[in-house]
Amino acid sequence: MEQREEQRGAARQSRRRLSAESKRDAVNLVRTSGKPIARLARELGVGDSTLGNRVRQDQIDRGEREGLSSDERGELSELRRENAWSGDGP
Repeated sequence: MEQREEQRGAARQSRRRLSAESKRDAVNLVRTSGKPIARLARELGVGDSTLGNRVRQDQIDRGEREGLSSDERGELSELRRENAWSGDGP
């Protein structure tokens, strides 16, 4: 049990942040390679849930899946900031 926790900690520390271009490339790799997200995430050194979320958002942005597009999310965040700043929020 203790060894497993150490392995998880080491895995978390070895993951890296990707640039915006690398994130797009990773999503395209998922779309074109046919490899499972978990495998590609491991190969790229990123979290599988993070890569999966990016793939899901890409599908939404392409109109292949229901949900808020990246533009809509940005607009919603901006409106929430404006609302909080003006004191009209909850």
